[in-house]
Amino acid sequence: MQSYEKYIKTQRLEYIQHSKIKEDKQAKYKSKLESFNHLSGEFKSMSHNPLQVSKDNYLWFTFNQKLLEEQIIASGNYATLFITLTLPSKFHKYSQQTKKYNPLYNEQCTINEGYNLLNKSFRTIYKDFKVNRKFDKIYFSKVIEPHKNLSCHLHAILYVNIDNVEYLKNHIKNVVVKNELGRYEIEEIKDITRGTSYLLKYVQKTTNPTNDKDFHFFNGWKKYNKIRVFTCSIVGLERYLFKKINASTSITKNLKGNPISKMLQECDINITTTNTKTNEITTKSHTSLKSRFIVEVKKEKFTQDINYTPNEKEINRIFFDSFLNGSENNIMKTYNLRGFLNICKTTFEDVSGIKYTKSIKLKLIENYKEYLIKYNDYISNINRLNNINVIESFLNDEDILEISEFDIDNHGKNIYLENIKYFDKKLEFGRIFENIYIPKYKYKIKNVSIFDKKLNCEIYTSSAFEILWKMV
Repeated sequence: MQSYEKYIKTQRLEYIQHSKIKEDKQAKYKSKLESFNHLSGEFKSMSHNPLQVSKDNYLWFTFNQKLLEEQIIASGNYATLFITLTLPSKFHKYSQQTKKYNPLYNEQCTINEGYNLLNKSFRTIYKDFKVNRKFDKIYFSKVIEPHKNLSCHLHAILYVNIDNVEYLKNHIKNVVVKNELGRYEIEEIKDITRGTSYLLKYVQKTTNPTNDKDFHFFNGWKKYNKIRVFTCSIVGLERYLFKKINASTSITKNLKGNPISKMLQECDINITTTNTKTNEITTKSHTSLKSRFIVEVKKEKFTQDINYTPNEKEINRIFFDSFLNGSENNIMKTYNLRGFLNICKTTFEDVSGIKYTKSIKLKLIENYKEYLIKYNDYISNINRLNNINVIESFLNDEDILEISEFDIDNHGKNIYLENIKYFDKKLEFGRIFENIYIPKYKYKIKNVSIFDKKLNCEIYTSSAFEILWKMV
């Protein structure tokens, strides 16, 4: 068994080497390319500066977070929470305190798996927060970074309605318990103007490296483990627009303030998105009285239906471990609709990482109806039909957790699977989850153009540029 020091040294070198190989390949590839401007007839060589890209990403996140903070302060109705989420012991190969090998460590609990668990948990925190059964909007900035033992943890700033702070604290605690996370911290920042500095104080050294060695370690760590470090509520400009406007105009030249704020003051922005499947067109616009530039963005939205069926390993891990573990007496023999829907919700969200939407719920219910009719020999015909009637009555229900208790057979009884030991649960779930199609949405930027009203001409259009191989 490696010592803690040897493990850290070996892994750091591996991440540094991984980063250097990746960036070197990209640099060599770009060196063979050049961009051609069809409007001006100019050729321009392409280059790759990964350290500058990293700094630009950090600055974009910082500027966006500061703008978010300013807008929250202006609203005057929000409180600020700073949270830290960590992973349970099985994700830590070595103890950070003792620096000894952790006997509870699970080889299957990789850094990427830990990252996915933290992301899923945080998504539940900000997307599923309800007060009095109504969703309450949360704004956030989130950072993922490594522990000293290289496992990941999460820091985030959350902005919540000032009247709902305690509700959110309880919600966070419930998510932590449900997802079996490790240590967590929740701190209310009384001075809302300190939110940005509070977050950056924790993450700046790691996420904004200033030298090649530190950069390649962090870059290798995130790329090797497929980690997206920065995520935030977009109230300003998305990264691609920030880069385009910054590179094509002089808006930020000699600027001492927030460049995103300045860009929003100087630009009218229209983003038009066309759904290639339905031809539906949506437009998002930002206007400013002092604008000099008009930015037009044309996007396409692609919908790709991915067939999803959990494999046997996933079913065993979720269904068996969570619901059927224990003695015969503790096994869930009452198999009513509420139980089924809750199991489906847990199974689907845990193994797919995708939100349990109404369309998926309806498809699962339809599959369950078919299963009852065709395959379940343990349920009498009367109970089977009554159960289907119950299903029909809940087809348009928005929230399955709010379904009141009910009787399946109108006699105060639930469906009992008396012959539980003969009940093929894997076969059942395979049939219920088959042919579940998950919509995957992808966006493609067709064109970005910038028009200068002062010069009365178009100063940039992405469609005018073509990437070519350099002539030898």
